[in-house]
Amino acid sequence: VVDLGAGLGVAGLCAARAGAARVTLVDREPLALHCALTTATLCGLSTAALNEPDEAGAVRACAAEWSSKTVHSLKADVVLGAEVLYDLREVDSLV
Repeated sequence: VVDLGAGLGVAGLCAARAGAARVTLVDREPLALHCALTTATLCGLSTAALNEPDEAGAVRACAAEWSSKTVHSLKADVVLGAEVLYDLREVDSLV
């Protein structure tokens, strides 16, 4: 699962709690991702660095713009986006 515009990670953390094998939270705000990973830990979810080997159920964070090569290289069966479009100019970077 990749959660675009994750913010505090509610959608992605729910996916992890529901049993997703791997969750990557993506946001351009590092502080939001720090808070999301802290919440994951407090909720008993495991966390890992983006480049660490797969650990079943681990939540990872990626501070990047949606149009970055890093984001485009992420592999996922499911992409989540909750409350991510506040500016129509951002639509092109999602397509």
